[in-house]
Amino acid sequence: MRLGFGVVLLSVHHPLHVAVKTATLDVLSGGRVDVGVGRSGNPYQLTPFGVKLEDTRGMWEESLSMLPNIWTQEVFSHQGKYYNVPER
Repeated sequence: MRLGFGVVLLSVHHPLHVAVKTATLDVLSGGRVDVGVGRSGNPYQLTPFGVKLEDTRGMWEESLSMLPNIWTQEVFSHQGKYYNVPER
């Protein structure tokens, strides 16, 4: 049996939080997690977080490029347009 959730909106969830929460669930489930991500096109989902609709594609792309590295690299850092993560 696989575990999954519809979509994590990467434009309103920091990629480090997404990576940590999904990795924890994956470990607890014995490696059965499927991660679904999206960016949202609905201002009602974005406005409470201060995210502009025109930024969602860039945020989604940057987050999506970060996630595999967060999961697989022992030491990770990132300097981008939307997210800056010091070495951890």
